[in-house]
Amino acid sequence: MDPLPNPAALAARLRNTLVRYQGIADGEWRVAKKTKDATVWRKPSEEFTGYLYKAQGVVEDVANRIVDHIRPGPYRLDWDSLMTSMDILETFEEVKTCISLDYGEVRPNFVRGFNHPCGWFCVPLKDCPNHSLLTGYIQTELRGMLPQSAVDTAMSSTLANFYSDLKKALKT
Repeated sequence: MDPLPNPAALAARLRNTLVRYQGIADGEWRVAKKTKDATVWRKPSEEFTGYLYKAQGVVEDVANRIVDHIRPGPYRLDWDSLMTSMDILETFEEVKTCISLDYGEVRPNFVRGFNHPCGWFCVPLKDCPNHSLLTGYIQTELRGMLPQSAVDTAMSSTLANFYSDLKKALKT
């Protein structure tokens, strides 16, 4: 396995990419799914042949508590039904970012995916500080013999459900 690049440089590049995504004009996005908890948009990814998804919803809690629940760690395993187990392979103490790593291990009956630049913004609402606007940018390349239409439907539904599951978890 090749050594990882400088984590600070990688974090800066990821931050710049996410800020660029945040600046994409509304007209470039197409609604993929809308629920009472969240709206999910998509647009063609610049990284691969799939889509960049933008998920957004208001969550009734303070930003720090929300971030504690969505970052990889013990809270996430308690409420996110899509995460049945978690192995932290690398940790970078000086940056607060998750980096998708392409490890060679192949496991039967699993579809391997790769996360192109992804991330979340969690901002307290100015008029209601106990509520936060949570916006995520996700572009996972699911590898294998999966039809793109099935991937699109699954990603949109999964991201919308993420918000309703998170809201339930924060109430407990």
